[in-house]
Amino acid sequence: MLYADSTLYMAGDWFHDVGGYYYVAKETAYRHDISDYFGIAFEDGSVYIGWYYEAATARFLSTYSGGNYAAGALGLGSEYDFAWDGLRWDDFGLGGQYQATLFA
Repeated sequence: MLYADSTLYMAGDWFHDVGGYYYVAKETAYRHDISDYFGIAFEDGSVYIGWYYEAATARFLSTYSGGNYAAGALGLGSEYDFAWDGLRWDDFGLGGQYQATLFA
């Protein structure tokens, strides 16, 4: 999940960065500033990751952050997190510079 001004992205947009693809599945308009929403800071450019898609096996892997805290702060490509590959936490992110691999 990315928090950003809606003028930057639209539902249905695809992005490609070095080794990684991003798809904007949906957009939610909050109609108010959410930078301090009930004491939780959702700053523009924050990226939250709840799961990681491992294309070789078409499986979704859980992430270390679980989407509970920002894994990146400078928009798509700035995220860095870990996915559980069945044996260990495997790092991924930075626009595809790191990609998790399913071992089990």
